[in-house]
Amino acid sequence: MDPGQKQTVSPTAAADVDLDEIVDLIRAGDPSGLKHLHRIFSPGIRFLIKRRLGSPDVEKETRTILEMAVQEICVDLSLEGGAVAKLVRGLVLKRGEGESRTQVEAKASPTSPAAISVQVAERVIEHLTPVERDALRRCYVLGEAPDAILKKLALSPEQLKAIQSRARAEFSAETSRQANVA
Repeated sequence: MDPGQKQTVSPTAAADVDLDEIVDLIRAGDPSGLKHLHRIFSPGIRFLIKRRLGSPDVEKETRTILEMAVQEICVDLSLEGGAVAKLVRGLVLKRGEGESRTQVEAKASPTSPAAISVQVAERVIEHLTPVERDALRRCYVLGEAPDAILKKLALSPEQLKAIQSRARAEFSAETSRQANVA
């Protein structure tokens, strides 16, 4: 894999992993347990951190949350693999005190360019089909390779490009309208 290329985990790959086994590896001090935990949960943690905290150092926050999860797994011996996802999500929410970046921006200045961009993006996404939303999420949030997206969603390259272009065009048009109103 090239150094600049992102490594992603598909939901099906994550589903094939036995979380109980990973919890056992972590408790035994096996470094592969942490590696598996990181591989499975990092994309979701990064997404939640970006969405909820708006943190500029996503990688540092991701490592911190995974370290906290490992500590909790080692301390709470009653914790089973099925509860790890809930634990990780709870840790992210605690770090953000339950308030999303969007809510903070809206309170601070609902007319700021950042707040307007978030509002426009949310409106554009609302009008997309579930397949279009999933394609954009896989591309821009999860960082999946286009070939994987095409295969999983049974799309042609032209269809994926059209989805991306339409979303960009609608966002740009709506952003321009917002700027002209202000």
